[in-house]
Amino acid sequence: MRERMSSLVWSPIRGFVALFIAAIVLGAAAVAATFALLVATLFFNAGGLIFQALVAGIKVLGPVIVALVILTSGVLGFCRSANA
Repeated sequence: MRERMSSLVWSPIRGFVALFIAAIVLGAAAVAATFALLVATLFFNAGGLIFQALVAGIKVLGPVIVALVILTSGVLGFCRSANA
């Protein structure tokens, strides 16, 4: 009889311990998944930001580079005609 009473006491304690451990494991998994999503979001947003910065830089600096090439070829052509 004594063994049976102790098993009735230990059964709820084992259940609560199992639920507590499961809650800790699931909570840790949820925190890890949250941080993984946060890192992935920051990574992809940073990649998109870098891509947008490159496109904007090309749009802004493209005409400047073309103008420099035209002016350089014009100055070189002027110097050649002056030396000839």
